[in-house]
Amino acid sequence: MKDHEIPEGEIIESLKLEKSWEALHFLLSASTSEGEDAAQFLLSGKILEDVSEHVAIQQADAVSAFKIILENTSDVELAARFDPAKMDAAQIYPGNWNARGFSYLEEYLGPLRLFIGLHANKGNGILVVIA
Repeated sequence: MKDHEIPEGEIIESLKLEKSWEALHFLLSASTSEGEDAAQFLLSGKILEDVSEHVAIQQADAVSAFKIILENTSDVELAARFDPAKMDAAQIYPGNWNARGFSYLEEYLGPLRLFIGLHANKGNGILVVIA
């Protein structure tokens, strides 16, 4: 999804990161775990109990902080962090990162930056669902 594909003033209501979510979390945060650091956005927030999937509420301030992380972390920097052997050893979902390559993750970085940026600019919080 590119900026020019979004009508002026429209909000994207959802974004599917498919199988890229854990690898993006790992590259952005250098971690496989949850945490309160802004870079750990995809696995943090207020977790909703009694829900079969991972569902977390991210407040507007967390969305804004994650926007800054995304703006300040270039694709070149993330590509330099991309280490298929390390990611496979850490069992980063879905695995087989040598075959997938960084280009697989690049497909999701632009839409993620756009989605987070639009909601941060509107002062919105979001739900993060990992199903």
